[in-house]
Amino acid sequence: MKKKKSASIKIKKSSDIEESTSSLDTFPIVGIGASAGGLAAVEEHIESRRLVSETNRLLQELAAASTEQDMRQDIARHLRRITGAAGAFFNEYNPQSRSLVTRGIDLESGLLDKVMKLLGRRIEEVESPVDDATYQTIIASVVGRKSTITEMTFGTVPPAVSAVVQKLVGAERFIGLAHIVDGKLFGTSALALKKGQADPPEEWLESIAHTIAVFLRRRIAEEELRSSYSLIRIAGETAKFGGWSVDLQTNTCKWSDTVADIHGMPRGYSPRVEDGIGFYAPQWREKITRVFTDCAEKGTPYDEDMEIITNKGKRVWVRTAGEAVRDQSGKIVGVQGSFQD
Repeated sequence: MKKKKSASIKIKKSSDIEESTSSLDTFPIVGIGASAGGLAAVEEHIESRRLVSETNRLLQELAAASTEQDMRQDIARHLRRITGAAGAFFNEYNPQSRSLVTRGIDLESGLLDKVMKLLGRRIEEVESPVDDATYQTIIASVVGRKSTITEMTFGTVPPAVSAVVQKLVGAERFIGLAHIVDGKLFGTSALALKKGQADPPEEWLESIAHTIAVFLRRRIAEEELRSSYSLIRIAGETAKFGGWSVDLQTNTCKWSDTVADIHGMPRGYSPRVEDGIGFYAPQWREKITRVFTDCAEKGTPYDEDMEIITNKGKRVWVRTAGEAVRDQSGKIVGVQGSFQD
């Protein structure tokens, strides 16, 4: 008897978190149409397709999230929706305070208030300290299984309270996910499973844990970049030092906020090249035109002290520098530089 080939379903990738989907590319499915166990195979096939579809939806939402959106609070909701768990919890790891911060809890309507009443406190945004031993325990395994909330919280919730909350939620056991990239912890999630509910496939659990970890790492990098930009902007404004660029194809300039301020123009103002040159005092226009043209056509950099006349008619001495921007073939496609009062 010939061995039946296993079917597979492709999961779409998103460029923003493409590296996180490598293990989600194909999800093995039992062959359809076998004479023995055909119904079970069909049911498994349907569930696999649903799991893949829901996971793709999560990947797309994470990839499309803007820096202003806080998708971290939605992770628990997505995990519960995808798995059908009785509850889902998400904690973000804060390396500065060395703690896990509860960012998201998703339970059946009305249960969260009852749980908080039993615990005697709000459980969202609560910080749980993580010592070295606990940290090592968490990162030792991406997927872990626990029987009680006490075990899941490393003793933070007392056994008596754990038993009552667990009964209220309807959870028989828990699956914990550690969101790790390159040995570094970014957070944890937990699924509260009902009695008789099958565990999600191990491969899927590992893949979704990594997907969320990559998203968290990306979000942290974006926040750090935004913070760094803010510091650079403040320093530039203090020193009255800004940057500019010119797209030679469109003949338009982009000014930083500081450059616009120096010229006495609204922030976001993007003049044409000739309009930008028009701000220079008459005796300097020929020189700025010449050095800019040499830079745009020959790639010759410049660094000059000249005088401009602001939009308010004030004469200001400035230092302006420029250099050519080339594409991969070496063709000059723009000019960029600095500008300082």
